[in-house]
Amino acid sequence: QSAYGNSDGSTSFYNWTSSPNKLTCADMESNDIDHLDGTYGRKLFYEARGYSVSDCFNQKTDNNGGGFTLNNFKAEIDAGHPVLLNLAGHSIVGYGYNGSTIYIRDTWDNDPSHTYTMTWGGSYSGMALQSVSVVHLVQTGSYRQYLPVLWNTTAPAPNPFQNPGFEQGQVSWTEYSSGGWDLIWPAGSPPVAAHGGSWLAWLGGADNETAQLSQTITISGTAPYLRFWYYSASEDVCGFDYFRIKVNGTEIYEFSLCESSNSNGWVQVVLNLAGFVGTNKTVMFEVTTDGSLNSNLFLDDVSMSSSSTLMEEEPVPAEYYPGSALLSK
Repeated sequence: QSAYGNSDGSTSFYNWTSSPNKLTCADMESNDIDHLDGTYGRKLFYEARGYSVSDCFNQKTDNNGGGFTLNNFKAEIDAGHPVLLNLAGHSIVGYGYNGSTIYIRDTWDNDPSHTYTMTWGGSYSGMALQSVSVVHLVQTGSYRQYLPVLWNTTAPAPNPFQNPGFEQGQVSWTEYSSGGWDLIWPAGSPPVAAHGGSWLAWLGGADNETAQLSQTITISGTAPYLRFWYYSASEDVCGFDYFRIKVNGTEIYEFSLCESSNSNGWVQVVLNLAGFVGTNKTVMFEVTTDGSLNSNLFLDDVSMSSSSTLMEEEPVPAEYYPGSALLSK
């Protein structure tokens, strides 16, 4: 994988940067990315096993500026075609639906008795839906299809954070800014694109600022891991501006915002909050800055999880995350 520019365990899926249309396997060949794309790799695998392939494409979903809709997903399922769904950091398989709720197989879990669901166009474990990968095999004969009957199933524990990706705007979170700034922003206002969806939180971006974003939740012993994505951009030297996380006032994480540690993109952090299991736990994200040299912290897709495993981000065009964010509010 490293020979193709991927970190261990990750796979690249390409899409048109602006067009909502399908990026077909033929398009991949003409753009010389067929040797890099995971969907094209599936095509080669099937062909190596003696099958013929018809449709073969990637396409952004309609919540991400693409043309693949819930109705398209339902049509694939009704035709007996499971759909590979690419999230921001993970790939899962969709195999059924009930209205806008889709049934999925989490590829990190090989136990078929576990049933997982998500809402079309939403997020799964804090990871937003971004695109689909579709490969159809040519039918060579008649066959019968048997679909499983599901009952007595238990869905994963819901994310205790309300409005975890800020897509509902300034609700559910308590915002404080010593400079009077809003902390939750829609697309087009901050100088970077959101990690998932179109809203994000922006802390810092002004001198002598204290910004605090918090929410009171129940921390479960079965899902004690705090997950979030951040994008840091600073022109300061280390040791003056800080990003901190506190639970009921106890600091559990500190990171110096400085030019030498700029993330240059979205980075995921996973923290173990097993020591804070219980109700009425206030989780606070805080940024403090001094009187000079701007620092920014962008935050998105906050969740609690049963897993401590870090997830790799899906590759996206560079234009999607435009450079260092050294603009003041």
